[in-house]
Order: sequence, then C-alpha cells, then structure tokens
Amino acid sequence: MQDQIQNLIDRGAIFYVSHSAGKDSQAMYLHLTRHTMIPADQIVVVHADLGEVEWKGVISHIEDTIEPRHPLNVVRAGKTLLEMVEKRFKNRPDAPSWPSAAYRQCTSDLKRDPIHKFIRNDLKARGKTLALNCTGIRAEESSARAKKNPFTLNKLLSKAGRKVYDWMPIFDWTTEEVFDRIDKSHQAPHWAYQENERLSCVFCIMGCANDLNHGARQRPELFAKYVEIEKRTGYTMFQGKSLEEKAGITVGELAGIPVVTQSI
Repeated sequence: MQDQIQNLIDRGAIFYVSHSAGKDSQAMYLHLTRHTMIPADQIVVVHADLGEVEWKGVISHIEDTIEPRHPLNVVRAGKTLLEMVEKRFKNRPDAPSWPSAAYRQCTSDLKRDPIHKFIRNDLKARGKTLALNCTGIRAEESSARAKKNPFTLNKLLSKAGRKVYDWMPIFDWTTEEVFDRIDKSHQAPHWAYQENERLSCVFCIMGCANDLNHGARQRPELFAKYVEIEKRTGYTMFQGKSLEEKAGITVGELAGIPVVTQSI
C-alpha cells in the first residue's frame, strides 16, 4: 500500500485529514505530518462541527495541536443532532426519533456529508481532481471496523472527473500506539480523556456508561435537554434504555452534585 500512497503523493493528490479532536484523529495527523513524505501544501485539515453536542474545547484543541501551515477548515451541516431528532419525531411520530448503532444517520448527515461537500468544493477551487479522504478509524475499535478495507475508492466522491480514495492511515494501530504517538510528539489528548474512553458527541449512541456519566457531570444542562426530548417523544437513544439509565445518573441527582468544570 505504501507504494500506492507514494504514487498518489507524486501525482499531487490532496490529503483531506478529518480531525474530530479525538485521540485517533490527533495521532493520525501527527503521523501524516511528521512521519510521511506528504508535502505540506497537499494536506488539508477539516473538522465537522457538531455544535452544542460536542465536548467543550474541541476546536481549540485541534488548532493548538496542528501546525500553522495547516489551517483548520470547519464545516457544519444545516442542522444539529437534536434538531434532527425533533424533525424526525414531527414527521414520523410512529418511528424511532434517535439514530442507532445500526442506523447512524448522525454520522452520515452531520459528519460525512459536510466533509464530502467541502472536499468537492475545495478540489474545484484548487483545480485538482485527485484526493484521499483520511480518517482515524482503527480495526481494534470494534469487530465491525476490523472488517473494513483501509484503502478503497470513494464512489460517492469519485464523479465528475474526480477520483477520491478513503484511507485509514492508522487502521492497524493499537490504542497504546495512538497515545504513545501523541505523547512522543510532546502533546496531550483532549482533556475529556482524563476520564473518557473515547471522544465523540458528549452523549453518543456508541458511548459507554463511563463516558455518558462523565458527560452528564460536565454538561448537566445538555443532559437534561436530551432526557426531556426522550420523555416527550417516547423514544430513547439506546433502544428502550433511557440516557439516565445508561449513564447511571438522573437529572434530579445531578441537581445536587457539584460539577467541576475543566479548564480548556
């Protein structure tokens, strides 16, 4: 695969590096910029901003850990996750309102689609037609991800004369290797990793109980908003199990718990 990547570098391909501020994105960026031969002007960093449902300090963390020669491009969908849920409930009150692990509309609509749109527009502005869409997906994360091909043609983007590949540069890395790369680069991961196992939305359908509980303690007002929507719609994020049950804490309990806000 390395020969194939080098060939694409030599042909002037643009490497679009998706950065969520998560540990895998951070390690991937460091790997691509410090341990490969990709010219600086062929690397473009892009972040899909999820608005209020993101952990605090995400954008500032990315900006603090990437190089000035790679300015951050922030893209946004025309809706937020909670707006998506509200709209779906209004249009289809008979169907589950929340995304699920099997139907991850949040990922496709709020992350993938805005980044794809940016890639199309940026390639056109540059007069380029060859690119790689780089993500920090790793096989170790789940059995489903382990089955993925780390290098494939992106059929959605490979149209109108464009050829775009999806590439997962750290696909075979372990979690230990990810944190080691960050540490050896004299950086630290996002502050949420002080307690979290992963970084995504504060309350993610893929989140473990520990991360959801941490999110509730850090963002009690957002937690209450999710819980209110669950109760009003009658649908939950976790196929019948409420966010309060999954996080192991209730809105009422949080009202009596002092929340220590992390510095950003």
